[in-house]
Amino acid sequence: MISIQSKTGGRADNQDFYGTAQTKHGELIVVCDGMGGHNGGRHAAEIAVETIIDEVSKSVDANPTDALHGAITKANTAIWDEGLSNTKLKGMGTTVVALLISPKRAICCHVGDSRIYQLRKGKILHRTYDHSHVFELVMAGLINEEQARVSKKSNIITRGLGISSTVDVEIADNLLYQKGDRFLLCTDGICGAVPEIELLKMASLKENIELVLNQLVEKIDSIGFANGGRHDNLTAVLIEMESNSNFPDKAPTLIKNKRKTFFYLILAALAILLALSYFFLLNGNHTSQESIKNKQIKIRTEKTVKQSNTLTVNPKI
Repeated sequence: MISIQSKTGGRADNQDFYGTAQTKHGELIVVCDGMGGHNGGRHAAEIAVETIIDEVSKSVDANPTDALHGAITKANTAIWDEGLSNTKLKGMGTTVVALLISPKRAICCHVGDSRIYQLRKGKILHRTYDHSHVFELVMAGLINEEQARVSKKSNIITRGLGISSTVDVEIADNLLYQKGDRFLLCTDGICGAVPEIELLKMASLKENIELVLNQLVEKIDSIGFANGGRHDNLTAVLIEMESNSNFPDKAPTLIKNKRKTFFYLILAALAILLALSYFFLLNGNHTSQESIKNKQIKIRTEKTVKQSNTLTVNPKI
């Protein structure tokens, strides 16, 4: 089940854009947060979403990760080229989060500071890490995430589509899921508006996800207007999984390997015990034989001494 909400927030226009499609590789969800004057941000976001969905849909690549990565790379080139050819759109760009869900697994790609969370019973199983100036400070241990969220420099990103002729896409391509898991895709107008713990609490409420997402977006929108109404666009997608991923589970293999290791350790221990037993037995027999030989030598020596004494002692005449 999937639910999507997008609002303008306190801005003049909505530069966020999103799209979904059923492809041969699975369900594809893309969310972008555009940037650039003269409505360039909205245009960049539209190019990104449409290009990514189109490229994945028609891809002949058997590997879904490669298909998605290639699609995002082509979207970057399309935005970059259009920015060069149209002076009004020069400098436009966009963030992107893309989630490709197949029956086997989920694949997550992102560039910029929009986010993807995978949640299970309110706990984070996976999350993307922002490509932003303040998050570099977080990773360096100079500030914490809450300080980064409220920083005046929180909107400075270090990666984006269309910013350069090439782009470095971050990928997590083996996300296993269970029935009831939730994926939250959102722009920074959502994840930057409230502390993360509050956001996850709202996204994890045990209600229909359409109601959950509607309440979440309305809450954040109301907070923005209460604080002056200059808040960012708000876009979020909430997905609740209706089955388990059927990618071969690693756990049974690990268990088998552990059992094999335990079995081989037992065999090794038995071999060592047998070897030690044989050694001590052999050493014991050797010692016994030596002891017998020593006793025999001692007896012969004693006899020799006695005989010698008998020969050397002269009887009194």
